[in-house]
Amino acid sequence: MALAFHSIPFCVISCCKSRPSSTRRRLLTVRSSGDLSGPSSGAAVVWYKHDLRLDDHPGLVSATLQQRTVVPVYIFDRRIISGLSDKMLDILLFALEDLKRLLKNQGSDLFIRFGSSEDVIIKIVNEVKATEVFTEEDVDYNIHRVINIVQSSLSAASFPWGSPKFHCWKAPLYDVKNMKDLPASYKAFQKMKFRVSNPTASPSLPC
Repeated sequence: MALAFHSIPFCVISCCKSRPSSTRRRLLTVRSSGDLSGPSSGAAVVWYKHDLRLDDHPGLVSATLQQRTVVPVYIFDRRIISGLSDKMLDILLFALEDLKRLLKNQGSDLFIRFGSSEDVIIKIVNEVKATEVFTEEDVDYNIHRVINIVQSSLSAASFPWGSPKFHCWKAPLYDVKNMKDLPASYKAFQKMKFRVSNPTASPSLPC
């Protein structure tokens, strides 16, 4: 599965050149991602960031229920990964390998791409003629900013079949209908005795 190191974009090499050799080798392994073959219509892109799982993934569940083709993708965007420590990058690469294996077991795959998230997602949307994009909300300022840029770029781009709908999902630990209803103090929160949310089951992915 490993590819020649020169196939990794310079922006990622510059982030990882000081990392341990084991980290660089794992990056090369994860890099092998296959090709996209676009359907005529009815595709959803699931943009993974920190939510590297199949279980308890509302975005993946919604995508599989609404579209006949689901394209899971992870993007090595310098704005998202540059702040990761060596240990966190190793954990990320292990998680990507595991997610890729789980998706392949279901006849799907995790497509790995490099570059700015907005450019990559627009390219994938065009390749598969996607009508929906799903991604998890994020409280990190830099990632939240990237999400907004992607959403704005999709709205500004022109697609013959129309702009894809952009869905931001969240999976709170507690069953709270409206986050604005949460009290300011922890003691008041305890008194409300919210139920813990039930995790969603892993969906059956369309092949």
